[in-house]
Amino acid sequence: MPHKPAKAIDKDESESESVDEDGIDWSEIASVLPLGKSEEQAKARRQLWSAFDVNGNGYVSLGETNMGLRKVLR
Repeated sequence: MPHKPAKAIDKDESESESVDEDGIDWSEIASVLPLGKSEEQAKARRQLWSAFDVNGNGYVSLGETNMGLRKVLR
């Protein structure tokens, strides 16, 4: 079954509206990931990339992404 793309989260939405039919709370996920455009957020994304790139080859495999996201979203 194909997964529907997530809709944009409006900060004024109630918590129940940000949870999709699979029980994923997208507002909670967005709150822990550096999604902003600031230099601080960009630096945080670079740090996440480095943490996800376990073998240091400059690429992040699906396995590394899966493992990294699980650690971040705990």
